[in-house]
Amino acid sequence: MPFLTTLLLALSYATSQDSLQDFDTPEAGRAVLESLMINVQGQARPTPEELRQRTIDIQAWVDRSESLGLDYGPHDYVTSIALYGSAGSGRDEAAVDKRREASMALLDHARRNGGLPAGSELWDDWIARLATVGFTIAAEDSDWKEAAQAVILMIPRSRDPRRSFEQAMRRLEASGGLSSPLARAGLAVAIAETARFDLAQKDRMLAGLYADREKKDVAASPDGGKPARPTRPAAEFVPFTGPLLGGGEISVDDFKGKVLLIDYWATWCGPCLREMPNVVEAWKKYKDDGFAILGVSLDRADAEEKIRSTMTKYGMDWPQIYDGGGWSAGPARLNGVRSIPATYLLDREGNLVATRLRGEALGAKIAEVLGKEPATTE
Repeated sequence: MPFLTTLLLALSYATSQDSLQDFDTPEAGRAVLESLMINVQGQARPTPEELRQRTIDIQAWVDRSESLGLDYGPHDYVTSIALYGSAGSGRDEAAVDKRREASMALLDHARRNGGLPAGSELWDDWIARLATVGFTIAAEDSDWKEAAQAVILMIPRSRDPRRSFEQAMRRLEASGGLSSPLARAGLAVAIAETARFDLAQKDRMLAGLYADREKKDVAASPDGGKPARPTRPAAEFVPFTGPLLGGGEISVDDFKGKVLLIDYWATWCGPCLREMPNVVEAWKKYKDDGFAILGVSLDRADAEEKIRSTMTKYGMDWPQIYDGGGWSAGPARLNGVRSIPATYLLDREGNLVATRLRGEALGAKIAEVLGKEPATTE
């Protein structure tokens, strides 16, 4: 049975549309979502119409939770699961985007909260699905820190953890990830935390993960001794021109002479919005010293008003490129952007000097490139 069909069959038929309109607390919201997603034993296989209605119901749950601003606290990861479910069985761009957004939100929640709370088998299965998507994206991007976090969530919660482990090993081997201490450490933690592996299995897996890797590294080193530390290829950046929100066009080349931060983001991206105060702070602090920002929104079509309201809310007083293409937006395709927030810092000559800047590192690097003294605290 296809993966997405299996996923949709996990939707129950006990929740009515009325109940979706009734919940107004995080506790009630979680209960409604669970009733939507539990697979009720003994039920007949749903018709395509029923499957479509279940997808509509989950989207209604997402919309209601967002409109009420419900705070699910440490269980906020369930909103990621709902977003994933609302994609339905579609293979179109919008559905693929939703699954990507959901996996990013799940990994961000785990990062901010030091992991995820223990949950029911229902949530564990969905978490494993989302983490698998996140792991695939991270491996494609050679982001071994993100890949490590994803496998820690993915393998212990998988229905078949051994198969999940073997698939992760193959993907990392093919992409060079097993040369990364971070990726191997993530796999080691995943092995240790998987309750369905007995001690003998764990010993064998860990021995294979490290001993075999060391032999391969030594054999591959020029002198047969300690292998050289792997290095990540330097990032590249391709300048672009794009349509401005509200009309007209703007080009990266228009900012020559300024230190420019290009910020790929979207209104639906939780990590982007949580990082935005740092970006705004840097903008206010250095805008009079030759610093500029160019935003690139990866929102889909018809999101103009949402983008404007988000800009007003956060004080994002800089130009925004928006073409409604989502992940297929021209500037995103040109630079291979597959996860956000994604930042590129260019010097006054337009040379790329740093990427993936967040938090305190953002302001510090901007100050360095501007030739400003770094801020100190008493």
